[in-house]
This record gives sequence, structure tokens and C-alpha cells, in this order.
Amino acid sequence: MGLLVSSMRMHEIEPDRYIYDPLYGIIHLPQYIWNVLSCPELQRLREVRLCNINSLCLTGGANINRFEHSIGTCHLALECLANWPPLNPLDERTQRQFILAALLHDIVNGPFGHSIEYIESKKGFDPEEAFKYVVLGTPDQSYEYWRAQLEPIFFSLQKDLVRRLPMEDIEAIGKIIGGKGRLGQLINGNMDLDNIDNVFRLAYHIGIVRSGEVPLNLARSLFVERGKVVVKEKGVTQIQEWFNIRKKLYSFLLLNPEEFSAKCMLSEAVELAKLKPGFALTWHDTDYDLLVRLLNASPIRLEERGYLFAIDTTLENELSCGILSDKLKSVLEQKGLRLSSDAQLELVNGGWKIIDKAKDRTKCYVIEKKEQKLKVYMKVLRSVDVREIIMNLVKGDLYGCVGIFSTAKTEKDTVFDDPNLRRELENGVSETVGRAFQGRFRSVSIAFHLIKDMNKTERQVAIEMDNGEIATIGTSSKRYLIGAFFRNPQLNIHHVNDEPRIVGKIRKEIMTYLSTCLEDPAIEEVGLYGEAK
Repeated sequence: MGLLVSSMRMHEIEPDRYIYDPLYGIIHLPQYIWNVLSCPELQRLREVRLCNINSLCLTGGANINRFEHSIGTCHLALECLANWPPLNPLDERTQRQFILAALLHDIVNGPFGHSIEYIESKKGFDPEEAFKYVVLGTPDQSYEYWRAQLEPIFFSLQKDLVRRLPMEDIEAIGKIIGGKGRLGQLINGNMDLDNIDNVFRLAYHIGIVRSGEVPLNLARSLFVERGKVVVKEKGVTQIQEWFNIRKKLYSFLLLNPEEFSAKCMLSEAVELAKLKPGFALTWHDTDYDLLVRLLNASPIRLEERGYLFAIDTTLENELSCGILSDKLKSVLEQKGLRLSSDAQLELVNGGWKIIDKAKDRTKCYVIEKKEQKLKVYMKVLRSVDVREIIMNLVKGDLYGCVGIFSTAKTEKDTVFDDPNLRRELENGVSETVGRAFQGRFRSVSIAFHLIKDMNKTERQVAIEMDNGEIATIGTSSKRYLIGAFFRNPQLNIHHVNDEPRIVGKIRKEIMTYLSTCLEDPAIEEVGLYGEAK
């Protein structure tokens, strides 16, 4: 047993004071943990969900907060040290910094966790690298996330950790949270105490597991030797259990259509709100704070375009005449683009514009010469109300899920990571579907949302055992999941399957479109709700 843990149990742990954890039962904490527990930076996590969305279907996991998870991870770290091999000792200060890192590892997480982190990471924000920056309020050249040193962070309270922890500890804790140093891999590694608690806590609340025995035994089996995480031989079966539970849990979190749709709506609302001057995210927002600010965002007017199809370059002669000839109209109609007799062709910079006011005054078509092809695009002017998206989100009137698709073409993420490129793709497929179907499907608006399933539903672990052998468990997932959704209220999650035959055809149309766009003939359709079977 480590020297510090023995010392804490004799002198620092208050025997009567405890936290009753749903997964582990009674948790006693050392005095130096109680000393920082009331810091606003940590208490804010009571209002930030562990899930990345307020789940409509996974109700047991919808309202677990990151404070509960932080206490759980801290407890696993204490159990890990209490069972540390005596021949591989840690000094008292290192142990204390490790326990504090386990407790504080999530304080930089923004509202709705990874859902917002994915958006902000495109601007350079990395919560696992920003601990010192947030605690001290010092400037960061790569990302402006904390804009004022005395900015209130929780119920108008100022930051307090900097007053309660010495600078040496803050520096060391930040490195451990970032996965650096001797013990960093135990907090931020391929299989770490953070993820072990995260997986089993969510699985417990959702109803997948019934006790915290496995994570406790696994934490007691881990230690670091010669710069590598090592597991005691008896802990290998717990790693296999962690892998199995993790796979089942992440299948629910990533593949459930309602869960996927809600993430799509929240991400879209945030991206749109950020287009308005003056709107900025701050790390200290709680989930509720962010929703309120999104509800106050004004409508946004967007001019967007979407790629439709290419036509023969020999038609450039027809276009150069500046008249919408019968030949050109016939070619466009063969592609599904039917124009009225009043449609007009205009010369614009770098191409031609077709205006058909008799059809839709908010829409026009543009023909441009690109890559030795004549490409036809749709341009549309639309108004988007962020408030409406959020109101529907909190009511559970989610976008209707058309389909979820899996692709191994992970190098194509730019198409989805760049909001402008993704909206161009969305508009193109919306127009294509609209031209192919009639009735209420004639004016569909398709939204896409990307989830990067990289080591999520499956994560291979190759870890050294204390007998010197290597235990390799599982495989690693490496795919992108693309969710396609109807934005139209009459096709929301409650009505999307009113006409399943037509929706099935639209699903195939979208999969064909994505296959062409991603140059992936092997793209697969994921069976909806298959994660529960």
C-alpha cells in the first residue's frame, strides 16, 4: 500500500463524512479533496451532463452530471494507489497531484461535452490541454476561450482553484490531465480511469450493468512501470468486460436515431448562432446557460448553394450565346431540372445564372466550368431560426432520421467538418431528392451530421501484464457515421415513417449520392434501431 494512502487513511480522511455514489457506494475522501470540492470550477460540473446531449431515449443516462463522474474517477484513482505495488513507490506529492488530476480532469469541459468540443476543436480548443489556461485565466494564443481573468464562471462566482492549490501542483495536474508524465496515461490514455468510470457509470444508469465491481477491480489492477501502464494478471478479465460493455454502450450512444438527431440539431444551432456577430461560446457555460443563449439568438439569413450534376462541356457554345436554348433546357430536364418558359439565362462572373421566377423566387441555378466539367449548382436564400431548432430540441420534436450510413473513407471528413461544404452537400441532395419525389417530399430539407467512430464503439487494448506477457483484447473501430435527417416539421421523428416505402427510396437515393460524393462504393447503411437488438 502506498505511503500517502496509508497516511491519508490515518490522518486526513474524515471517517464520518462521505459521498454516497450510485455505482461504488460510500466514498470517503482525503481532506485535501474536500478542501477543493467547493470551488466554483468543480461545482459547475453539477450542471453539465456527462452525456453529450439530453437524451430522449436513454433516459437513465440523460441527467448524470460530470461532477458525479469526477468523484467516481477520483475514487478509482484512490483505489489504484491503495493497491500500488510496494516495489514501485510514488512519493507523497506525486500521489496527491494524481488524485487531484483525477478529480479535476473535466473542469475544462464545455456545455454538452464532446458535442460542443467537436465544434470548438476546429478553432484550436483542446480541453485536455487547457487546464492551466482555464485555472489561471492566462491568455492562450491559439484559442480565445477565457477572455477575462475575473470573468464569473458559475452563479456569478469567481474562479477559486488558483487560490487553493500551489502553482507547482497546478502545473503538474495540468500535465497529468494532458496525458503527460509518469502517471498521465492513467488519466488520459487508451484505457484510463476516466474512461473506465465513464463507461461503467453511463452503462449503470442506462441499465446495461448492475454494479461497480468490475471498474473497482480493474482500477486496483493497474499501475505504471518503466513508463508503461501495466495490469496485474488477474485484471485481464476485467479489461475484456470493459471492452464488451464499452462496445454495447457506445452502440447506443452513437447509433440510436434519436440520440443522433439531437446531436445534429444542437450542433447545427450552435454553428448557426456563431455566424452572428457577438455570439461566442465560453467554457464556463452550463448546459442550461448555453440553451438560454441559443434561445435568444436572432434568425439568420443564409445564401447557400448545392452541387446538383455535371453536363457535357460541348454545351458551353449554347451558354456563350446568352440565351436559354431549347437544347440546353432539354439537357437540364433530362437531369430532372424542369424550367418554366419564363426562365432566363444571365452571364455572371465565372459562369452563368438561370433565374426561374415562375418556380421559386428564393432559388436560382448557376453553371460553372470546373475541373474541365460544366457543373450545375442550386443557389437558395433561406432564413433559419435558431430559437425554433432549440425549442423543438427541448420538446423532443427531433429531426426525422432518414438513415445512418457507415464509411471507411475517413480522409473525406473536410466535407462534413467545414459547415459551408456540408451545407453545399445538404442543399445538393435536398434538391436531388425533391426533384425525384412529389407531395410533402417535394420540398425536403436534408441535414447531415458526422460522428467519428474512431476507437469508440470498439477500442483495441494491448497492455503488458505483470508477468511480462502482452494481453491484446478486441479490435479498433475506424469509420465515420453519417446521419441523414429531415429538417421539415411534418417529417420529424414522430412522422418520418408515415410513408415507409417512400422514405426507404429516399434513403437509397441519399446513400447513392453520398457514395458518389465520398468516392466510396462500399458505403453501408446501418440498420436503424439495430443497436437494441
